[in-house]
Amino acid sequence: MDAPSKRWVWVLVFVFALAVPISSQSSGDSYEPYKPEEFPDWAHGLRRFETIFFGSIPISFLLSSIGFDLYAYAANDFDSAYLPLFFSTSGQKEVYKQETVAARIGVSISLSLVIALVDYFIEERKTGRTGE
Repeated sequence: MDAPSKRWVWVLVFVFALAVPISSQSSGDSYEPYKPEEFPDWAHGLRRFETIFFGSIPISFLLSSIGFDLYAYAANDFDSAYLPLFFSTSGQKEVYKQETVAARIGVSISLSLVIALVDYFIEERKTGRTGE
């Protein structure tokens, strides 16, 4: 690179460096957090429902996978090739896992939905809210 082009590169770097502090200045608006009374009761209930639903999916998936593995182990006369979880890595077990992956996901989502619905109805009964 020759000297004049290096000079232009440094000029551009300097110009862009000056522009950064200008663009990063705040507009003067101060942040004010939301207050709980700004949202209706149904929105709080919905938020609680979705938090419990999505939060319980990993636990539900783990429990449903353990259940499916124990069922396969018992259904195959307690064959060591079907030991639950990571105790066995046989080919038959891998085929079984691939065949039941949709069922495992469906059961775990259904279990999470039941958990969230039970919590919703318990919370409704506890707070005495009606469909307002």
